[in-house]
Amino acid sequence: GDILPEELCDGMGQLHERVSCRPRHDDRRKAEALVKGLQVGDLLGGGCIAQVYNGKLERHGIWGPETIQVAVKVRREEVVDYMESDIKLLRWAARVAEWFSPDLQWLSMEDALDNFGWYLIQQLDLRIEADHLQHFGENFQSGEVKSGRIKVPEVFASTESVMVTELAQGVSLSQFVKQKHSKKVKNQVFTALIDTMARMILLHNFIHGDLHPGNVFISLSPTLPSPSIAAAGHGRSGLLALRERWRRRDNDELPMITLIDAGISINMTSDLIDFTMNGVLAAFRMQPLSLGSAVVRLHQDEGLCSYGRDLDTLERKVGYLLLAGAFMCKKDIWGEMFDTYEEYRSSRVSEYFSRMIALLSEHRVRVSPTLWSLMTAFALIEGSVAELGYGVNVLRAATPYLFSTSDIAGKLASVIRCMTSEHEHQEGPPQPFQPLSGR
Repeated sequence: GDILPEELCDGMGQLHERVSCRPRHDDRRKAEALVKGLQVGDLLGGGCIAQVYNGKLERHGIWGPETIQVAVKVRREEVVDYMESDIKLLRWAARVAEWFSPDLQWLSMEDALDNFGWYLIQQLDLRIEADHLQHFGENFQSGEVKSGRIKVPEVFASTESVMVTELAQGVSLSQFVKQKHSKKVKNQVFTALIDTMARMILLHNFIHGDLHPGNVFISLSPTLPSPSIAAAGHGRSGLLALRERWRRRDNDELPMITLIDAGISINMTSDLIDFTMNGVLAAFRMQPLSLGSAVVRLHQDEGLCSYGRDLDTLERKVGYLLLAGAFMCKKDIWGEMFDTYEEYRSSRVSEYFSRMIALLSEHRVRVSPTLWSLMTAFALIEGSVAELGYGVNVLRAATPYLFSTSDIAGKLASVIRCMTSEHEHQEGPPQPFQPLSGR
C-alpha cells in the first residue's frame, strides 16, 4: 500500500539505480576553477541531476596548512534542457486531457504542474541547495538530537552548477541496515531520525523533503571537529573550540546522523504550520472531527475547494482516517475506514496518504501542494525507519514539541497514550474476558 503502485515504484527504482555515471574532465575543470586549492578525485556516484566526486581542499588555516576531505557536486550539462522539455510536454498533455474531458478541469492540472515544476527547478540550481544546507546547519547547530548526534555538511563554495561541501562520514542508511549492529544502536538511530523529523516539522518549520535511506549517513565514530572549529584560533575562539571538543567527548558513543542532498526542502507556510499544530493536538485529544476540519480548512484557505462537494462528509472521513493513523485506536474509529483489524494493524503511513488523496478526489478537492510535500517528506522518513525494522508513532515523536515544560499533565497523558498504542500494535487489542470453564 504505497502512494504509487508497487510495480511503478520498482520500475522507477531500477531507473534510479541504473543511472549512467561517468567522470567528465569538464566537471573537474569547473570545480577546481571555483575553489582555490581544490583537487577533484574519483567519481562517487550520481543521479539524474548531478554527479558527485570526492576531493581534497588544501588551505592555510590558523595553525598552518590543512587538508579537508570534500564532496564536489556538479550538475549534468544537459539536464536543464531536458527538464524544461519535460515540463512543456506535461503541460501540453494536461491541456489536451482537459480539452477532451472538461470534467477534469476541477483538478487544475496546469497549476499542479507549476508547483511540481517549482520543486524540480530547486534541484537545478545548486546555490539553492547550498542555502538549504546552511539553513539546516543553523537549525541543528547544537549537533544534538535525542539519542544521537546530527551533522549537516559545511558548504565551502557554490554556483548554479557546482557545490563543494564537507564529505559525509560513515555509510548511507541503506548500507547501515545491511550491516550487523546491536539492538541498542539500531534503536538509537531510529530515535534520532524520528526526533530529527519532529524538530524539522514542529520546531524549525523547515523540512528536508528527500530523506530517503540514501540521503541519510550514519557514523559510529567519534565526532571530527568541523573545519570552522578546527581552524579556530587562540583567545575566545580557542576557548569555545576547547569547550566544544569537551562537550563532544561526552556524546561520542552516540550515532552520528549526517543529512545530505537538500535540494528539495520545504519552508512551511503559516497555514501549514497552523494545520500541523492543530491537527496533531486534535489527534492527541481524540477529536476526529476537529482533525478533519483542520484538513479541509487548509484546502479552503489555499483556494482548492472551488469544485468541492459534501465537505462535511469529507471532514468526517478524513478525520477518522488520520486519527486511526496517528496511533492504535479502538474499532469505533478504525472501523470507519478498515474492514478488519489485521488490515488496520498492518497499514503503513503511505497507505493513509493514498487513502486521504482518494477521499479528496472523491469530493473534488484538489490536494494541497504544501500538504502533499509534507506528506511525501514524512512518508520518506517512515520508509527510512522501516528499513531499521521500526514503525513511526506520530504522537510520541511530536510530544516533546507540543507541550511546555510546565504542562506535566499533558506530557504524562501523552506518554500513557503512546505506550498503550505501542503495546497494542505489538500484542494486539485487549481480549474480552472469558470465564474459565466449570466455574
